[in-house]
Amino acid sequence: MDVIELSIDFSNIKKKLNKTLSKKKVMVLGDIVLDEYINCELGYSVNEDVTTILKKDTHLYPGNASNVANNICSHGVDVILVGYIGADANADTLKECLLESVDDSNVIFKTDRQTVKKTRLMVNNNIHTRVDEGHEQSLFNDEFFYIKEIIKMYSRDLECIVFSDLGKGLYTPAMIKELINFARLINIPIFIDPATNDKSIYKNANFLFPNYKEICNLLDLKDADFLDNLFTIENYRRLYNIDTIILKVGENGSYCFSDNNRYYLPSLCDNPICCIGAGDSLLSGFVSSYAKNMNIRDSFILANLNAAISVSKLHTSYVTIEELLTFCNDLEENVENK
Repeated sequence: MDVIELSIDFSNIKKKLNKTLSKKKVMVLGDIVLDEYINCELGYSVNEDVTTILKKDTHLYPGNASNVANNICSHGVDVILVGYIGADANADTLKECLLESVDDSNVIFKTDRQTVKKTRLMVNNNIHTRVDEGHEQSLFNDEFFYIKEIIKMYSRDLECIVFSDLGKGLYTPAMIKELINFARLINIPIFIDPATNDKSIYKNANFLFPNYKEICNLLDLKDADFLDNLFTIENYRRLYNIDTIILKVGENGSYCFSDNNRYYLPSLCDNPICCIGAGDSLLSGFVSSYAKNMNIRDSFILANLNAAISVSKLHTSYVTIEELLTFCNDLEENVENK
């Protein structure tokens, strides 16, 4: 399979970063989660013969779909976040963590739900333990119907739909299939961060953003030759009528497969600090570029730039246009000095 390793035209990318935006909006669906990071010190209690964890400072961020919303919005694109969370203190905190320009008027508080919070206990900037709070129960049929009604209501104003799935069962497989086909029916592109092991679910999706582990689980790929697996992934894309697959391979970069494009970009970050939310940042960088009417190639490059900045930060984070411009300048200078 012929794959083109891309070089980056930094002047072109920087010019397009400042491009006038489409007036249309991006709708983000999926698991709306609160991320908490607590810096800790480990100790030991002689009396109880146990390890102790002394909590110090705490940092809170939107996670998963809400992180995607923040990331897209930070690029100047109008975002509508849609979903259900609990009527609880974690929900109040989460909404306070969203950027002011994220439209969260369709994030609905439900007394019969709990807002999911992931608490990561950090020791020397490494995750020691993760504690999860809240249970993600599947949407009821009337709740899913209401989400489809919201999509209909905004359909004329939408550039695309983004579905960020944790695979915890909030959306059932049948709902995901229906969501994809519904988006196709009303002619709105849908971008999906997948998390299930049923390959038929994503048939007819416009854009799919798996990491290598996820796609191997999805297609039941064994420890075969990597290039052989790439052939299998491309065949899956064609067979299931998926327009584009963006494959994330961690420190080995990422690949883009579509009918007219097969691209590869090596990792753009030499010293990653935290990879939590990196997939969100790559997805968001691609979507925000798409919303500015950039082509697949430039959107793929900007997605990788966005992810590279994200993994250089300590916690879940969003990336600004100013950070992207600075990063482009730094990379361009490094290339010139070689």
